[in-house]
Amino acid sequence: MEWRPDKVQSGRVWLATAIVAAGLAGGCRPPSATSSYEALAGTVEAVRSDTFELVVRLHPRAAERARVSTVTCLFTKDTEIYLNDRFTAFDVLTVGDTLELIGYYEPNNPRGERFVVSFAYVVRQEALLPEPVLLPASIPASQPREIEHG
Repeated sequence: MEWRPDKVQSGRVWLATAIVAAGLAGGCRPPSATSSYEALAGTVEAVRSDTFELVVRLHPRAAERARVSTVTCLFTKDTEIYLNDRFTAFDVLTVGDTLELIGYYEPNNPRGERFVVSFAYVVRQEALLPEPVLLPASIPASQPREIEHG
């Protein structure tokens, strides 16, 4: 078999073309836009369980940034809700709950601007559970029992 420089050159060109084509096809993407997600904090003023919406009065610092004092928050089926560090459902939320939200303002909504919630952390004062009453066992589990044969 004889070595031919023209075949080596054409192989290199083919390989370079394949690499460039693969990069243009899907490997290179333009940088993504900045995130439109925001964090809000406030207190629940109203619960609309039929539409999975809350009306939240924003805390003063959040209201300054948002330039509104109250906001309607939409919860979706993908929203994660935590009540005092426990995963929970929307129907547990009540008026007076203090919460922190992460989400984004719904674009082009004809009903007005709503905040779509991705994550909600709710803080609620709850009574402590009573301490359990521990009774001593009548027969320790480690002692063998004798079986009578009759």
